[in-house]
Amino acid sequence: MANSGDATYEELWKRVLLYYPECPPVFAQEFVNTAYSRAINHYQWSSLRGDGEFVIATPYATGTVSVTQGSTAVTGTATVWTSAMAGREIYIGGQAPYFTIESLDPIGQTMVLDRVYGGVTNPTAAYSIETVYLVCPTDFNGFISVRDMTNNWRLNLNFRQEYIDRWDPKRTNNGSPRILVSAPQNSAGRRRYELWPRGAAGQIFPYQYLRKPSLLSANSDRPIFPIRGDVIREGALVELTLWPGLASNPNPFYDDSLGGYRAREARFKELLAQLTTEDQLVNQTDISYEDYTSIPYAPLDANWIQKHDAIF
Repeated sequence: MANSGDATYEELWKRVLLYYPECPPVFAQEFVNTAYSRAINHYQWSSLRGDGEFVIATPYATGTVSVTQGSTAVTGTATVWTSAMAGREIYIGGQAPYFTIESLDPIGQTMVLDRVYGGVTNPTAAYSIETVYLVCPTDFNGFISVRDMTNNWRLNLNFRQEYIDRWDPKRTNNGSPRILVSAPQNSAGRRRYELWPRGAAGQIFPYQYLRKPSLLSANSDRPIFPIRGDVIREGALVELTLWPGLASNPNPFYDDSLGGYRAREARFKELLAQLTTEDQLVNQTDISYEDYTSIPYAPLDANWIQKHDAIF
């Protein structure tokens, strides 16, 4: 096998059967996908890098809202809500918590929140509809970087929501967001991140992220680049050596002493290490060079300002 396109899912699991023909195909498929999952999680492969943009709408606060304690229904007065506002957050009474707008009726000027409103009933509450929780792509596995194009810096990703709860529990701070923290998933199970402080204007945040590929399912599916078929096969055989087989047809590769397992496991890890080196050499994903940004008292830029912000 020469490259990642040399083996389909069907070819891989059928090759496992060559070693143990009595193995049920569903077991062979499971062995292949276990090996594939281990390979995917071994390294941040360059082919898994993706790009996207978070588009932050300008906050909208025209009119007032009627909210009732214990209800998810909200009615607007003198508002001009549009269907595009569904999925954003509403900030009621000038303080947290945020509520996500699950659905919105632009004709009746009503909306349904993602959970019941726990505050005091108020027929004329001030509000603001904002983009606070950023919803990640369905294949999202982790951020590489998120950039603020307005201020020309990167957002900080190494904080937790608990820190923001300590600094600004009511979420009254607004301005240029500097931190992006993990937030609870939305009702559809999508991962979300909270911007802090709240943005005072519309902005665009381009980002780079690591994608999480699906496991192999269709017989024509192939591993991602640069993961080769021979590496997946070796990993699948690692799993095969741990299975004693059927009572009527014992697995000849099974070894109580785990000697066969250790040998194949070592070979599998060696192959993964080789793939890692190849990916680094081709894409230079782990190569860095000394430049002026690593020199003390370098020229002040957005990166320097962000690192020396008093809050950090």
